[in-house]
Amino acid sequence: MWKYVFFAYPQDNCELLRQLQNCLSFEIIQIAVQECCEIFGPGNTVIFSNSAGSSDDPSFKEAIDLERSVGIPVLRHGTKKPMGFETISAHFATGTPEQLVMVGDRIFTDVVFGNSNGMLTIKTEPLTTHGDNAAVRLVRELENIFVYVLGVAGVVAPPHILIENKTDAHKKTIMSYTKPR
Repeated sequence: MWKYVFFAYPQDNCELLRQLQNCLSFEIIQIAVQECCEIFGPGNTVIFSNSAGSSDDPSFKEAIDLERSVGIPVLRHGTKKPMGFETISAHFATGTPEQLVMVGDRIFTDVVFGNSNGMLTIKTEPLTTHGDNAAVRLVRELENIFVYVLGVAGVVAPPHILIENKTDAHKKTIMSYTKPR
């Protein structure tokens, strides 16, 4: 059974946070975080960001603001995904990455990070793309094309113990690929 869950949070998250606080999406995020904390336990849901709490946030101001707004811890670390599993492992004090769930919207960082460390990964759509610079938009599109090509070639998500006993239909839903737009 899943014991821990953590979320990747998009870059430029302080600006995103300000935008989301003024829209319905932020309320939905707060409800989702609350549900995760109820299911997994209050200390078992964290944010692992490539901006807030990272070396890009030397005073941890973004991390502190995000923690206050969302209500869950932001891990402090000095690396960028797909590196940094030591931080996650130390926080959860688990030697079993199979019990970890990585939720994120980026394939080359979040999904690669989770899969390469033995976690179950859940790729979401971005909360918003407002404020993404041209490079981020291009990388997102390249990620989608890359995954689509892999899917056409028959490559599937790696098996995971948390879903290995599920029906084929359930597996297909969980491991579905994002098609290019």
